Amino acid sequence: MYRIPNIVSNVSKPWANLRNGSGKHNSVFLTIDDGPVPDNTLLILEKLRSHNLHASFFLVGEKVEMYPALTHEIRKQGHALHSHGYTHVRNKDLSFHDFTHSVKHAASLIGSNVYRPPYGKIPIRYIRWLKKNGFTLMLWNVDVRDYKNCPPEPHVIDRFLRKIQPGDVVLLHDKPECVHTTLIFIDHIVRVLREKDITFSVF
Repeated sequence: MYRIPNIVSNVSKPWANLRNGSGKHNSVFLTIDDGPVPDNTLLILEKLRSHNLHASFFLVGEKVEMYPALTHEIRKQGHALHSHGYTHVRNKDLSFHDFTHSVKHAASLIGSNVYRPPYGKIPIRYIRWLKKNGFTLMLWNVDVRDYKNCPPEPHVIDRFLRKIQPGDVVLLHDKPECVHTTLIFIDHIVRVLREKDITFSVF
């Protein structure tokens, strides 16, 4: 588990305000990457529903094409849908043409110009293209590392979560190797932050 400190976000122009929004909002934003995935997505939706909570899902375009009914269910339950690219490939491994095609195609499938690059990495040249073409780059500043599939002891999780502030953007994942860990973290996040009277929102 880690959070990107302000000093890092401040020198990470031009996306600093998209990494760390602490103090600018009254809510924390839960974001869930890499779906939709059969069974896993439904488990996460059920968990969110049990907490009366909405999240922002960053979906992979090719999976949206494969599972349109599941994509519709996410939207139907009131969650925000944004783009994680057409394929989950590092941007540095894509040609400029393939990158722009991936972003535009995924946006048309998902219906959002908010884009999160796979693995959170993107060349400056590609960032400039996003801005010029009306896309919003959205990263995160709190990573609970649910993908490690080995959550720490509950008291360690709680101690970390108590450092979360309004405006923070929390990264979670929707994929087979970590979905059950993700569910554990959602329970902890909701309990600890509601004890601090912090609300949740979507963008």
